[in-house]
Amino acid sequence: MSDFFENKFIYLRALEPEDIDTLYKWENRTDYWRYGATMQPFSRYAIRQYVIDAVGGIFETKQLRMMIINKQNEEKVGTIDLYDFDIHHKRAGIGILIYPPFQRNGYATEAIECMERYAFKCLRLNQIFAYITVENQPSIALFNKAGFVNTATIKKWILLESGYFDVFLMQKINPIGQK
Repeated sequence: MSDFFENKFIYLRALEPEDIDTLYKWENRTDYWRYGATMQPFSRYAIRQYVIDAVGGIFETKQLRMMIINKQNEEKVGTIDLYDFDIHHKRAGIGILIYPPFQRNGYATEAIECMERYAFKCLRLNQIFAYITVENQPSIALFNKAGFVNTATIKKWILLESGYFDVFLMQKINPIGQK
């Protein structure tokens, strides 16, 4: 396992065919849809194709989703993504999902640290960013703790059941820097 993708408590690994049922369960939870771009359920076939297509890698697919694994018991606790990968501008979005029974145990912080290390040291990105709805205080606190800075408020960006919501654009610039 690469040093980028692990620490003392967790490791990140590529998606495997045995993850299809887990992803099917997680991706089809309608309460998660408000945090992403999903507005419809996914079929097992679509998720299987997603896992197969992920073999192309971040340079081909412009995204990378990895499973977050608890090292102690090998349990799947969530996923973490780099998305909207832009090689020219050297940036990517970052998103994370921790399945509810595993939330508030430090997995998200650990996973962000691993993915950040990969993004900055291996991919040599200038920055990673996240869009977070203003009412999502747990995610705002998580990304603040990880060193992200709220650099903009985008007005009425996300439409939810109760209306439009503003989002914060949170960014973390590579401390090594790019010229």
